[in-house]
Order: sequence, then C-alpha cells, then structure tokens
Amino acid sequence: MWMVLAGVACALIASGCSSGTSSSSGVDNNDTSTSLPSWTKSLGAGVTVAPPRPEAAGNASPGGIAMTYIADINVAKLSALCPLMDPAAQKACQQTIGGASSTGIKFKNAALGYIVTDGNEALVGLTGTYCTPNGTPPCSTNTDPSALFSSGNTFATLFTQALAAQNPPSSSNAYSLFPCIKVNSDWYFDLPASDF
Repeated sequence: MWMVLAGVACALIASGCSSGTSSSSGVDNNDTSTSLPSWTKSLGAGVTVAPPRPEAAGNASPGGIAMTYIADINVAKLSALCPLMDPAAQKACQQTIGGASSTGIKFKNAALGYIVTDGNEALVGLTGTYCTPNGTPPCSTNTDPSALFSSGNTFATLFTQALAAQNPPSSSNAYSLFPCIKVNSDWYFDLPASDF
C-alpha cells in the first residue's frame, strides 16, 4: 500500500486475514452463483472477495483496521498505531515510536478497494493518494480498486509481496496492498516486529 508501513517504520525509526468459507462481507471464490471479477480465479481456491464499499473503523474487519490506520496517520496519532499491529509486533512498535509525534505521511481521498481474505490473512486494496515526504515521488495515486489483485498472482504470492513492500530497500513510493492478520477474533496490520 504505497509503502505505508515502510514509510511509517522508517520514519519512526529515524525520529527516535478459514479458507473456503464465505461471509456476509464477501463472496467465496468457489461460489459460481455470484458474479466475480475475472481475476478472482487466479487468487486460488477458498479465498473470499469483498467488493469496494465503506466500512467502519475498528479491528472487527480487515477494511476497518486499514481505515483506522489511515485515520490515525492523517492526524499524527502515532501512539494509536501500535495496538493496530500484529500483537507479536506491538512491543517493538511501542519501543520504536517512543516520543515520535509525526511521520509527515498523509492519505488523501482514501477509500477501500477490494478486500481478499484467506483464513486468518487478508489483503486490503485502497484507492486515493498517499504522500510521504521522503518518497520518490513524494505522492502516489491509485484509482483502481482491483490494483495488484488483477495481476494474475495467487493470494499467497500477493501476501508475500505486500509484506515485503512494508520494508522496501529504497525510497520508491509505489502502491502495495495492506496485509492483515486475524488473531483470535480481531484483525491487525501484519507488520513483523523485525520491521521496527
């Protein structure tokens, strides 16, 4: 997701989602009675695909955790970011954030794109503009709610790519998906502790 967490992790360091089930929030990829975009077949069997739509902030869904993250970033509420992370990374996040007050990162006109869930892992697509002061270019815009999902890659490949995009080797500002993980009954942003 445009290096969202990479930018946050780097800025903070510098500044001292069950297979095969459908849900009411999506469409099971194995269900042929519902019209799905053609790219859903490449994701693999058992994934659930939810179309773009508004969701309430919170940790009850992958879209909710993404929107909560964006809201907190936009108002520089950095102390609220760590509880949104994978519980295994929350302590490292707290140690890294310390007294940080701003990352300079902003989202403009952010909206949910497609959300794909496979068991306890999920990928959230976003549309809008993402700006980070140290990015190249400083701002990046995505208008395609199926961006990257329509690449022909499997869910597993896309999830691995999304995790890698959170800690890129350069300051390239490129769109990536927002990886989430479900722990118990709550969703979190899947950012490994090693990224802090």
